[in-house]
Amino acid sequence: MDISIALEGTINPDDAVKYLISKPHIQLTKPRDKFVIQSLIFQDGHHVIEISISTYTVTEVDFSIALCNPPTVDDVLSNLAITAATELHMTLTIKGDVPDEGYEFNPDRAHMADKWIRMAIAKEREYWIKDFGTETAALTINDAIQRFVLPHCKPPTSHAT
Repeated sequence: MDISIALEGTINPDDAVKYLISKPHIQLTKPRDKFVIQSLIFQDGHHVIEISISTYTVTEVDFSIALCNPPTVDDVLSNLAITAATELHMTLTIKGDVPDEGYEFNPDRAHMADKWIRMAIAKEREYWIKDFGTETAALTINDAIQRFVLPHCKPPTSHAT
């Protein structure tokens, strides 16, 4: 359905927001749930990446994509997350089907995460294609659920005679 890359660190959440909105194609949106203090979205006309910022014991910045986005989103997501992890000095964690050695990267090793991010996306995309086909669309996760997932969940209609 989706894949996420999380950045964790002691940065002030407001500084994370300021950094992200200074990047092209990123704008503020309405927070998705009560645990998210700020939501942002990257939209360049071809891809959609959802970004949420929350704080628990540390600040967490999550980058998430719906797997129906075109495969070119892989470059965009990887570059955006790795650059942010490096510049904000945050640990990068890949949330998905990844071997243990490719799971977490300290800020000084974030640049090494690209291979593992791509492996995780590729593996999750295989599952997506198996379940929902090869059609691509630049959608948020919720929009992807509405368009691709829910139609598969509807009970079959019976035809009364």
